[in-house]
Amino acid sequence: MSKPKFKCPLCKCMFFSKDDLIAHKKTHIKKTKDGNAEIFPIELYPELIPILMERKPLKIGEYNYVLLKDNKTVYRWRD
Repeated sequence: MSKPKFKCPLCKCMFFSKDDLIAHKKTHIKKTKDGNAEIFPIELYPELIPILMERKPLKIGEYNYVLLKDNKTVYRWRD
């Protein structure tokens, strides 16, 4: 049997397909208390780190992203 190729950047979970990893990453995204936005650790999407470190809001599709002051948490909301 083949070995899993894709590892979650936050936990020890391993996956055989990139689609499964993408679906799993959504489990690490949490709603804010007011329910109007979401937060997640920046390590979840490492490709966003250099962009968000510039402290400018980023818009990708329907979502806006900003790095919180702790430099570890991403806040995202829809327009």
